[in-house]
Amino acid sequence: MILKKGLLTVFYKTISGGKPVKFSIARVRDVLIRKVFDELHAYETDRKAIYEEFCNKDAEGKPIIENGSYSFLKEKKEDTEKTIESVQKELDILNNEEVEIPVANQPIIKDCIENTEYKPEAGEVELIEILISALDHNGK
Repeated sequence: MILKKGLLTVFYKTISGGKPVKFSIARVRDVLIRKVFDELHAYETDRKAIYEEFCNKDAEGKPIIENGSYSFLKEKKEDTEKTIESVQKELDILNNEEVEIPVANQPIIKDCIENTEYKPEAGEVELIEILISALDHNGK
């Protein structure tokens, strides 16, 4: 299954938020969860590197974090906007990169996603539909 990296988080939350299932289904699901987690970890590492590349740094060169967020505020508003645009451009590139995730039994995984107990946040239903469609498409 080929996915854009921007879908990894919702894919992970959806397949790992399932209800109790039979052992045979859990085995297939859990193998996939491990694969998705590994890709998600690499993706999150890359996202963090983007933020840290562009954020403000202290005298020791460490990222400045204010109120739980990286600081991008510059002296001039235009500089702040340029920095944020650069961060967004890099994030867009990263989110649109594709990753291949081998799915052993697509009908089982599709069923896990469709019957998950995960409660999608606003906008995630459309992303979950993309995942289901990718399973349908790759399964043909």
